[in-house]
Amino acid sequence: MLSEATKYNANKALMVYMDLSVVDENLKVINPSMVHSQSHHANTSLLAELTENTVTGGVAMINHALVKRWSSSDNMIMHDWYLALLATATGELVYIDKPGELYRQHDHNVLGARTLAKRLKKWLNPLQAVQKYWELIITSQKQAASILNQPDLSDDNRELIEKYVDLLNQTMINRIMYLKKYNFKKNKLFHTIVFRTLVVTKLGYVKK
Repeated sequence: MLSEATKYNANKALMVYMDLSVVDENLKVINPSMVHSQSHHANTSLLAELTENTVTGGVAMINHALVKRWSSSDNMIMHDWYLALLATATGELVYIDKPGELYRQHDHNVLGARTLAKRLKKWLNPLQAVQKYWELIITSQKQAASILNQPDLSDDNRELIEKYVDLLNQTMINRIMYLKKYNFKKNKLFHTIVFRTLVVTKLGYVKK
């Protein structure tokens, strides 16, 4: 990762990250790529990082220019997601398509690798699943809003963040228009359908 990082301007915010191989208690590989199994592809753009994170902090490195931009932990979902979002908004997020470490999957992992058991448990309780989706949408909007204090955001990036943050305050027609114009989505088709359906209909949405 260090050799990759040296290819970029040291004065520009940078995060470089790798994939992980998911293993069981015997270190047997369950899935050779955690990124591709749960997110379809690795994020390197601001648009993608607004709604979903593919960075795992244990296989990531950041430069000093990015560290200097981290001024607060308010509304931060996870440190790796926040820093990846900050990198895409103000600098570069770079992905190396190789596993950097083994990821031991167990029941107590926080936001760990998605297993079939986890998915079944979620969808056997659809009301809880919808509530979890809304929690993620709302917290991701708050996290994105915290990036708006960066003074040198490009006009395009600032507009993209502002439209995402304000999405649920719009009329249904405008929500549909924003989804189409800015292409807000998730990394997998199924999750994009769920995400966009919820945003358009506001099914189960409770404003906080």
